[in-house]
Amino acid sequence: PSMPPAAAAAEELEIQMTPVLERMGDDDGGGGGVGDLESGGGDVAAGTSASRGLGGLFGSKRATNSTASASNDGGGGGEDDDGRPDSRASSGYGGEQIELNLDAINGGADAAVEEQALTKGDDPGGPEGRSRMDPRKKKKMCLGAIACFVLIGAILGIALSVTMGGGGKDDNANKAVDGSNNSGGGTVTLAAADEVDEDGDRVVPSSTTLRPTPSPIEPPEGYVPPLVTETRPPVPAPTPELASKEDTALTVLKGSIPSESYLAVVNVQAKTPQNEALDWVLYKDEFAYDWEGLAQDPPDEEAHMDFMQRYVGATIYSVLDGKNWRDNTNWASSSDVCEWHGVDCANAIEDEDDEARERRRLQNGRTVIALRLVDNKLDGWLPPDVSALKSLEHLEVHRNKLRGEIPPHLYDMTSLRTLFLDDNRLEGMISADIGNLANLEKLTLSENKMWGEIPTEVGKLSKLTMFWLYNNEDIVGGFPTEIGNLVDLKSIALFNTGIEGPIPASLSSLQRLEVFKVENCNLEGDGFMSLYEIPTLKVLGIAGNRELTGTLDGIGKLTKLEELYLGETKIGGAIPEGIGNLEKLWIIKSPETRFTGSLPDGLGGLKSMKEMDLAENAFNSSLPEGIGGMTKLEKLDLSECGLTGALPESIGDWANIEEVHLHKNSLTGPLPDSIGNWANVEEVHLYENSLNGALPDSIGNWEKVEEVFLYSNALTGAIPDTIGGWTLVETVDMSENSFSDESGLPTTIGQWTACEKLVFHQAGIGGTLPTEVGTMVSLETLDLSMNKKDGGSGVGGEIPAEIGMLTGSLKNLVLFENSMQGAIPTEVGLLEELEVLHLQKNGFNDVLPTELGQLSSLVYFDIEQNRLEGRLPGELGDLQDLAELIIAKNFLSGAFPTEIGNLKRIGNIVATDNLFTGQIPDELTNLWTLGQLKFDNNLFDGTIPDGIGNMENLAVFTASNNKRRNSDGL
Repeated sequence: PSMPPAAAAAEELEIQMTPVLERMGDDDGGGGGVGDLESGGGDVAAGTSASRGLGGLFGSKRATNSTASASNDGGGGGEDDDGRPDSRASSGYGGEQIELNLDAINGGADAAVEEQALTKGDDPGGPEGRSRMDPRKKKKMCLGAIACFVLIGAILGIALSVTMGGGGKDDNANKAVDGSNNSGGGTVTLAAADEVDEDGDRVVPSSTTLRPTPSPIEPPEGYVPPLVTETRPPVPAPTPELASKEDTALTVLKGSIPSESYLAVVNVQAKTPQNEALDWVLYKDEFAYDWEGLAQDPPDEEAHMDFMQRYVGATIYSVLDGKNWRDNTNWASSSDVCEWHGVDCANAIEDEDDEARERRRLQNGRTVIALRLVDNKLDGWLPPDVSALKSLEHLEVHRNKLRGEIPPHLYDMTSLRTLFLDDNRLEGMISADIGNLANLEKLTLSENKMWGEIPTEVGKLSKLTMFWLYNNEDIVGGFPTEIGNLVDLKSIALFNTGIEGPIPASLSSLQRLEVFKVENCNLEGDGFMSLYEIPTLKVLGIAGNRELTGTLDGIGKLTKLEELYLGETKIGGAIPEGIGNLEKLWIIKSPETRFTGSLPDGLGGLKSMKEMDLAENAFNSSLPEGIGGMTKLEKLDLSECGLTGALPESIGDWANIEEVHLHKNSLTGPLPDSIGNWANVEEVHLYENSLNGALPDSIGNWEKVEEVFLYSNALTGAIPDTIGGWTLVETVDMSENSFSDESGLPTTIGQWTACEKLVFHQAGIGGTLPTEVGTMVSLETLDLSMNKKDGGSGVGGEIPAEIGMLTGSLKNLVLFENSMQGAIPTEVGLLEELEVLHLQKNGFNDVLPTELGQLSSLVYFDIEQNRLEGRLPGELGDLQDLAELIIAKNFLSGAFPTEIGNLKRIGNIVATDNLFTGQIPDELTNLWTLGQLKFDNNLFDGTIPDGIGNMENLAVFTASNNKRRNSDGL
């Protein structure tokens, strides 16, 4: 009150200007301070901030490109007095709007001039007492001074921003120039339905059928909000209404989203997902926002919810390439956010407490509680802005292409109940802050590139029911004992990780646990046996931990057990009779373990058993009669188990069996007639045993069989005609048996139109090759070799002309060491896919058909030791893939064809013991791939070709004993 008018006016000017000038002095590029305006001192211009000019000070908070604030060229960075980041030049100086009272300033200036003149005795009109300055002139001077401040501030703001790396625009390249986020926000370049159980929970997949691990990426260290390297597009011209909305929006965002996201919002140099989202809210979204309610302090709850949900949704859409999502229905549209694809909103729930129910009622059921964007082609970094959805309970974004680290602010989302991030490209350590998620019930981070140890703080998630980290091979360290505190836990899946050491005994306290899968880790010891005390356990998977020990003693207590995986461990001992108590067990896979003793008769108690794999153990016992009690059995593998004795008749009770693998044992006796009941069987592998007796006719009932392997046994008798019923069979191999040579292959094999491989090598069969073989249109390999061995008569007769009907399929015709005779039919030349023609040691006679030169795929041709005569067809020189030509021990005569010199891939020619005459062709010296050339015991004469010395790959050349009969020899 006692202050003179001039001083009061100057004080008013200083009060209004000081906050602005202090910002200019205190920000990142701060200069000189504010002088004493009353005495006219101070270097106001020097106080200009390096992070912006003053152009936006008197205009809209969102200045356009034409504003003197240098909204594009100016830098960002710095914080104003209240801590607000001041990095968005186009939105003014970053603080609250200061309204300058120009009339008060001008009036104060007039008074200040007058008082100064009176104090110093100066007369503005002159030394002789000039009149006072015209107020209008003084007002213009003041305005001019202020304008100078503005101009100087703008110029220094531009200069200092560029000098200090403010992330301004490069006028030549028209691209954003990198700079720190604090001084301008530089650019950063960033690198199906779930299966559920009866309770609706996701089912952990098998550890043996895994999807490919995503390829690694190399993101920047730490979490960096993604920025787009485009220049930010112009925004609409400023209006008071828009300025007010933006001021409100920025105020709300500053208090609601992480600081790095806010910096991205106020960045002006680059188009970021965050400022793109805000632009959408302010200028494009037609939703009726309650801006008045949002501007309240504190903001109206519903207005705040609407604004934040739509801003966060727009940010997610921008960051994660929403335009290319599999389903982006209603996203970034004016529709209610609850109608956007994958967004679930809350209504009142009966079991909520009164406070929560009232909160949802006030929010009118429009609170976003779930984002379910599963397998939706999301691509990018998970934005930290999602943490602003404070009521979010379910974040399910698995099976996408999320990358980088988990944003740390995600661990502040204490409302989360479900967090599904699996099957992405995330990496980094699991933060100890995960313990903050006190309400979390389901957590999946599997099939990513996470690394490091499992934090012990996981033990704080007292409501957790699902914990999946599988297929993260760089997760290491011990199995946290604290997991034993999670008494509600139902599912643990850590397979294909690097965790090591013992399985803690504390897990026995998990009395609700249903799934425990830790296959293919580095666990050791017998700690898993403590899990026998968990009566709720349904799935136990510990296979592939090669140092695990222990036995199955006590497993009979797990009466709810459905799946058991123990393979490739040191678990051993006898299988207890109590295993028969596991009536719900439908699969047991325990190959390559250390089980011994006898198979218990109690196996018959496994009434639900469908798949049993106990291969490569050391039981040393017979199959118990009770094993037939597994009437639902579909797949059985007891191969290489040391089994002995005969197959029990009860195995015929396996009416649902599809695969039987009992190979490589010491089983004896005949095949029981009851196996004809296997009407659904597809694969029968009984090879390499000592089974004997005749094949029962009942095997013809295997109408669905695709593979039959009975080789290396002692089976006898005739091949039953009934096998013609195997109309779907693809492979039959009964080699190395002792079938009767009085009968051969039944004509019914002509019904095997799907058969690709038919092998009766050294099987003891006789008979002839039935003409019906021509109807086996899928046949690729026909091997009836060596049936004349060991005194048998072998397969006789001729090769039927119908063989030529297999023109598009047959690749291997192997008939050596039999009693076949007659001419090789010309129809063989029709077999354009034939690669191997092996007819050695038969009685074929007559001349070789020239049609053999049409076998364009032939690689191996062996007709040794037959009675073939006449000339060797020159057409064989057209076989460009031929590698082996073995024609020894026949009666072939005449000149050796020069056309053989055209065989560019030939490696072996054996033509000994024939009647070839004349000169050895010079053309053979062109065969640079030839390694062996044998012409012994022929009637060649003349000289050995000179060029033979140049055949660098030739290792063997023999031409002995050609001087005989009427030949002069070589």
